[in-house]
Amino acid sequence: MSISLKCKSGLLSLLLLGLAVGMAYAQPRTVTGTITAEDVGPLPGVNIIIQGTTQGAVTSVDGSYNITVPGPDAVLVYSFKSNEFFSPK
Repeated sequence: MSISLKCKSGLLSLLLLGLAVGMAYAQPRTVTGTITAEDVGPLPGVNIIIQGTTQGAVTSVDGSYNITVPGPDAVLVYSFKSNEFFSPK
């Protein structure tokens, strides 16, 4: 049983296309955003960490951040510690 040259080149093209799509899917991406609170506005100093790593970012004075993640399945964990005390109104 022999496979024709045309069929072999078609299979090779399909394999290369699949490889290219897989590589594009795994490319790092930059995630940007702004963290705000309804009653306060922008939140500076919020920590954003990629789950399972030590890679992270911190929001700026206007609550904005950007972080490069390794792919679309990355999970971001947000944490914020405030030294302000709030009293009920």
